[in-house]
Amino acid sequence: MKIVQINVTYSSGSTGKIAYQIHQKLDKEKVDNKIIFGYGKGEEGIGYSMYSKLGTHLHSFLSRKMCMQGLCSWKKTADMIDFLKKEKPDIIHLHNIHGHYLNYPKLFKYLKESDIPVVWTFHDCWPFTGKCSHYFNAKCDKWKSGCYDCPNLATYPDSTYDGTKKGYLKKKNSFTSVDKLNIVCNSKWLKSQVEESFLKDKPIYQIYNGVDTEVFKPVYDENIFKKYNIPQNKFIVLGVSGVWKEAKGLNTFLELSKRIGEDVAIVMVGLTEKQIEALPKGITGITRTENMEELAKLYTMSDVLLNPSMEETFGMVAAESMACGTPVIVSTTTACPEVADEKTGICIDMSDISNVMSAIDTVKKNKKQSYTKNCVERIEKLFSLEKMCEKYLSLYEQLMAD
Repeated sequence: MKIVQINVTYSSGSTGKIAYQIHQKLDKEKVDNKIIFGYGKGEEGIGYSMYSKLGTHLHSFLSRKMCMQGLCSWKKTADMIDFLKKEKPDIIHLHNIHGHYLNYPKLFKYLKESDIPVVWTFHDCWPFTGKCSHYFNAKCDKWKSGCYDCPNLATYPDSTYDGTKKGYLKKKNSFTSVDKLNIVCNSKWLKSQVEESFLKDKPIYQIYNGVDTEVFKPVYDENIFKKYNIPQNKFIVLGVSGVWKEAKGLNTFLELSKRIGEDVAIVMVGLTEKQIEALPKGITGITRTENMEELAKLYTMSDVLLNPSMEETFGMVAAESMACGTPVIVSTTTACPEVADEKTGICIDMSDISNVMSAIDTVKKNKKQSYTKNCVERIEKLFSLEKMCEKYLSLYEQLMAD
């Protein structure tokens, strides 16, 4: 059996980590495998990089100006297809393909003609909309029948031109054309959405993302307070995101900082230097880190993780926090309630800041220690990296047998 994965990043970001973890599992099982990626520095011999400075910047420009994400990078996509023809994989596993490095109509034309089984893990909603990776906040369901007059042009992937009607039809034609396309959703909520989309007739599986519990586990190190100048002897509310913007709950933290008492401190990880400079009193800002061991220490030493995002197809930061023994406060919307339960945190309506304040008070009253054991056990039972990898390996074997 030979597997080739395709993802926008190599071993960084949530999708990059997942693809790399699957690669490591396949290596451990002595399964021949490669990764095709757009960004990042891969190990020698691991696969193929599609990055082109000129091509990527041109693709990015046309995406933002003409709504052409996934419709440029012609030469690099042709080179990638040559790589696939040379490798002759038994299964091609797609992850996030909507970066500025790949031409999806060209790729799917090859996938249709090659007749190779395809596994496509959906990490967001982009594959079945005209443009958007999420649509909950916009309260839009046009994707169910056909996109047009997009209310979400300014959100990722942003565009000044509304090409969603053509984009929707182009995706529908490309993605439904592959007979051996198998879709994997990383939550039950996302699976329910795909079942209402133009991909509803494809085989749809559900496999939760996995947390590496060798890294994300309770790691007590008080030096982390000194390193980042975090106030000690206070109730620490932690926020973690790869990118902080309104959709991720940035404004919730800013509003919260005006209301918290002297006994509470806010720590936000993933901010830009510019955002950190503009932070109000009461918030400690930390830039994005790829040091997962250090992130585990921040999770462990905090009292609660607040994830205000109402658009989550899984909720990896909540799962990582729980793996480190720290309870979470998450939204009642999308997939968030699948990760946390009443023994490991609190699900609330994030549109009202008073609900956030009340949830923080509840965790303070109950004390973090009353949640820790349940948090760790829930991750080990439902969301471990080992379980995720085993399910993907089982799916590969099933497709090979078929």
